[in-house]
Amino acid sequence: MCKFSRLLCFNVLALGLITVPSLRAQNTITTQPLNISSVCPGSLINVAFTRTGTYEANTIFVVQLSDGTDYKNSMSDAPRYDSNTDTYTISASIPSAQTAGTTYSVRVTANNPSVIGTPSPTKLTTKTKPVPPTADSVQLDCQRRTSSDFYTSIFLKRSPGAVARLYDRDLNLLPDRTSPTSDPAAVNVYFQLAKPAGGADTGFVYPVSETIYYLSQINGEGCESDKVQTLSRILYRPSHAPSPANPYGPGLGKLSYCQGDSAYPLSVNGHKAPPENYRVVYTPGTPEDPTGSSTTTPPIPDTSIPGKTNYYLSLSPIDGTKGCPLSAKLDLFSYLAVEVRPLPTATLTGNQSIYEGQSAKLSVAFTGDGPWSFSYRDSTAAGSGIVQAVQTDNNPYILEVKPVKPTFYGLTSVSNGCVNVLKAKGNIIVTVVPLLGTDDLLLASAVTVYPVPATTTLTVRIQGLLPAQPARIMLLDETGKMALQQETSRETVELHLDQQPAGIYLLQVRAGDRTFSRRIVKL
Repeated sequence: MCKFSRLLCFNVLALGLITVPSLRAQNTITTQPLNISSVCPGSLINVAFTRTGTYEANTIFVVQLSDGTDYKNSMSDAPRYDSNTDTYTISASIPSAQTAGTTYSVRVTANNPSVIGTPSPTKLTTKTKPVPPTADSVQLDCQRRTSSDFYTSIFLKRSPGAVARLYDRDLNLLPDRTSPTSDPAAVNVYFQLAKPAGGADTGFVYPVSETIYYLSQINGEGCESDKVQTLSRILYRPSHAPSPANPYGPGLGKLSYCQGDSAYPLSVNGHKAPPENYRVVYTPGTPEDPTGSSTTTPPIPDTSIPGKTNYYLSLSPIDGTKGCPLSAKLDLFSYLAVEVRPLPTATLTGNQSIYEGQSAKLSVAFTGDGPWSFSYRDSTAAGSGIVQAVQTDNNPYILEVKPVKPTFYGLTSVSNGCVNVLKAKGNIIVTVVPLLGTDDLLLASAVTVYPVPATTTLTVRIQGLLPAQPARIMLLDETGKMALQQETSRETVELHLDQQPAGIYLLQVRAGDRTFSRRIVKL
């Protein structure tokens, strides 16, 4: 090229009068056509490009986007080389906050050396990005306590026609079986997830468990919204109602008062204490047939009237955001029967006369429930005798006594398991008639009775009887019933026995304050 001497050529080149092309290849980047023309905001795209020249090992390649203004870097990863096509592919993110219909030019750049690639011939247009679904930040459910309580639900509100998605806390998309089970056109939908078994009831705990989930929705253009977080919180649920007092079967208890007793609220002596954060719900009757309104105020039994009231017991939380009510299942309730027992009474009957040496049978009749215990006392010349106590299941109870003289008997108390109540009543007298001998020796020496045994007549002679002081003559049969009686001022009296049956009789003669008695046999 230089026809002059070497020195002249050098000088020309040194002076820059002639440019010599570089022997090094020029660095270029050619962005290839894209495989898509529309894209969802926030999604990833794959951008292919070819390059020429030499690049340093630490060269960074970046995808740039332009919506008609300056190009801006997009978050990109390292290029992947395909030897079959001698192309590189790099993934980049489309910005999330973009208006639907925005058109982008796409190119690839490098930094070492600095190279700006040609734009891709494909223009990208953004689709409509849906808004996130709405859901409560915390969703409450109850601990599993029944065999039918299989699922916990995650509720959300989606856009019409959108498809809801559910992710776990690590942003793993949950399987299709967790898709909403409601009408596809519905706005309010839910996911169902398996609920773990409740386990043993060891008492109140808050919370039982908490699990983070994320929700999104996909619109008809296939674009997914941003994800929103929701927390599934499982609350404690009691496994059964509190145990009733005095149990006599599973979940069955009873409480007994005597009529007129002082009663306590059922929370004091009707059942065990409820778990923390819970109160007992009292409902008279049964779940199938309640006889009154439910209340959380512990009832105080009315002991003024005998009777029985049945309650079924349930549990409700004091703070419903921290606990669930007892499941409405019959075998989880407990039942308490409150009985007010009527006060027992006892009545003594049996006025009678007996002969000396005989026993008298008195009757004691009761009211109320047995068994009964009662006490009685008899009279003596000095006043009341010692109190005697008897226990029995019999009603009436036959009380056999054997007094030696006329005696009063009276009940002092009766009880049937209640506090001893003085409701006993009845005072009777047993008259004791001597069979032989006299009560007065002077009168006995003056009385003569014949014939003994007698058949049709009995003669009674009272020596020294004065007309001004008559005597009363009485004839009593074995039961103490009066067979004959006669008042006389004569010394000799004849009693006619032909109308009286054969047997043993007691003859009594009374003159003033003197008495004579003698046993008579009538043939």
